[in-house]
Amino acid sequence: MNILERIKKNSDLNAFLTLSSEIAYDKAKEVDKLVATGVSDNQYPLLGSALAHKDLFLTKGCQDNRCVKGFGVVCSSILCDRCTKV
Repeated sequence: MNILERIKKNSDLNAFLTLSSEIAYDKAKEVDKLVATGVSDNQYPLLGSALAHKDLFLTKGCQDNRCVKGFGVVCSSILCDRCTKV
């Protein structure tokens, strides 16, 4: 069972406000391509790690942020960009 399935299974805990499965699967595909090329762990130490963050950090493509409800998020916060940089 992958992390997304575990989160959905335990949705009654309300631990996550928004689950961005499409973004997660897109990033996983990017990671798979990098791993296939033989990229080293030293270059990307967090490669393949799951990321969960507070809703006050903007994530490009995610429209459910409470801070910007009703507005399009056109960029991600610096924290999200650096943690998801592949």
